[in-house]
Amino acid sequence: HTTRMLAGQAAARLAGAVALALLAATLHGCGKSGGPGPTPDLETTTTTITTTQIGPLPAQPELPFKPLRGICYQAPPGRSLGPQLPGLDMMQAGYEAQWGPRGRDDLGMIRTLGANAVRLYHSAGSEADTDHQPFLDRAHELGLHVLLGFHTQNLCPNFNCFEHWHRAAARGFAAGLAKNGSWHPAIKAVVLMDEPDLLNLMDEDGTPVNCTGAQARCRTRAVLSSLDGFLSAEKEANLDGSNISLTVAWSFTPRDSIDGQFTSSYVYGFQDTVVGVKSPLRVARYLPQNRAAVRKAFKSRWVHSVNVPAQWSFAKEMIADQYAPFKSHPWFIAQFTPKTDNSQDLASDLRAIEAETKNSSSQLLGVALNTFQKDYQRDQPSEQGLFGLGEIELGNVTVCQEDVLTDVQTCSEFPVYCLNASAGDHAFDVATAWGGSAHAHGSCPTSDDFFDGEDISLVVV
Repeated sequence: HTTRMLAGQAAARLAGAVALALLAATLHGCGKSGGPGPTPDLETTTTTITTTQIGPLPAQPELPFKPLRGICYQAPPGRSLGPQLPGLDMMQAGYEAQWGPRGRDDLGMIRTLGANAVRLYHSAGSEADTDHQPFLDRAHELGLHVLLGFHTQNLCPNFNCFEHWHRAAARGFAAGLAKNGSWHPAIKAVVLMDEPDLLNLMDEDGTPVNCTGAQARCRTRAVLSSLDGFLSAEKEANLDGSNISLTVAWSFTPRDSIDGQFTSSYVYGFQDTVVGVKSPLRVARYLPQNRAAVRKAFKSRWVHSVNVPAQWSFAKEMIADQYAPFKSHPWFIAQFTPKTDNSQDLASDLRAIEAETKNSSSQLLGVALNTFQKDYQRDQPSEQGLFGLGEIELGNVTVCQEDVLTDVQTCSEFPVYCLNASAGDHAFDVATAWGGSAHAHGSCPTSDDFFDGEDISLVVV
């Protein structure tokens, strides 16, 4: 093999860390504390370990949106809880050392796993003073469809979200969601709200909004007004959104629909939206500023979606097999959270979901899997996450978060660590189901072939 220099600081750190690990393995057991031990009279052998530094993923062709193979991209930086939480908006340019090709290339890893889409949660309404276009450009380069999420925990007084969703959309267009007078070509769908049935919205003083009437009315008003505000901002920006799907991701909690047609059902939110659009004032006590635009968008652009923390067999029984009343609209699993107790065969579930999308009588588009990386910004790391974080530091990110009340921006620096599939959960299952790989540019190096007692030299090719 020919030895050559690794390009870039991150690559150098990877090679250096592996060399240190080899050195530690060589020195392990060579003496006792308190002084050197006797030198064993053994023949020394030298083993050359050859590693290959995988570069960032090059440009890839765009894949069809159906079947949807999405990854929910949540990847808080750092390996421990610090005094300041990182910004929620993963699309901001400050995170480029994580998702970009000059950094860990998370978007490249997502495509390498076999995915064709990436879902984000806080890309509008959370932080709009930094550029969002580089993320979208990189996703587009890799052929990934972007499911753009609004920050749901926003201001929505009396569950009328028009003003603040309008503002969030307008600021997002200026921050890169629009490009050359059109929607950015990477964006395929907009998730206006995540689990609005939890009523996790804020009043103008920053306290939770108090639902004084029926909860179904409050959640439906929030959905309709967010859609109305979004469409108004889109129109003012002169953007043609006819090819951008719109949705709300409901929680997987059995509830009664607003009209009582479905009781203790998992499709309650789909029905709420249908009857709310049809009769907004009567059903939700909300009068859209442009009722015709709301109706038109729902008819031509709406896709139902739901977050599912259950095995596919149960979701199929509760949703797919009950979907006939909503067949005029497609649907997808916006957040599929697998179990972490080894009771679920995730690869089989993903294959079964994809088989369902190919059923001519099914309206299922596919799935977005929760979630890309474990969250270490808590007392104990989260159990959910395809990847854990290794010990090798690749660089730093400086990321920001805005106060929704004051727009005051707080920015903090965090270290970026390599990705460890073995420290995560289900990355190999996903790669198996989707014909991909869980090893890419940002992966931690491995040393499975190192042996104690050998003098090891490292060659990088």
